[in-house]
Amino acid sequence: IEGSTFIATPPDPAEGDVVALLVLFQNSGRADAAQFYVTFQDILDGNTSTIETLEVSNAWAESPAQVNITWRPEAVGNHTVRVILDSQDDLEEADEDNNVFDFSIYVHPHTPELTLDLSYGLVADPLDEWLDDVFQNHAINISALVLNVDVVEAASDVRVLSPRPNRHQ
Repeated sequence: IEGSTFIATPPDPAEGDVVALLVLFQNSGRADAAQFYVTFQDILDGNTSTIETLEVSNAWAESPAQVNITWRPEAVGNHTVRVILDSQDDLEEADEDNNVFDFSIYVHPHTPELTLDLSYGLVADPLDEWLDDVFQNHAINISALVLNVDVVEAASDVRVLSPRPNRHQ
């Protein structure tokens, strides 16, 4: 599994999110690996649990391969996802010590995730007031669309603040 690539989507999941885990690895031997098992484990606070064990039907000799699963982390914290190739020791290999790969991923609590909708843009409406002098009653209303992209936690009492402009701008 040396030189493997581990991809988690989304890379910054919240508890309860569905996370796609993809592992790209290499069969560096000169023989096909006909049938073997891959186990995904979750290690959190010293406790290890099995996420899933997959049966892989073939990894061709000297060729890249991949396995993928979905995972739904249920706890907040620093998780270690451990991937174990040939987890049931079905294959006789020249090097049995390179079949384990650990990947760290932080699972955060669900929180409102506010973002400006840039496709909507900012709208600036000048106030229709006649000016007594060049700086008096000069104001503009600016509006923007704010979205909460978290699918679990609602956002309430949201305020959008902008820096106070120089009164002569």
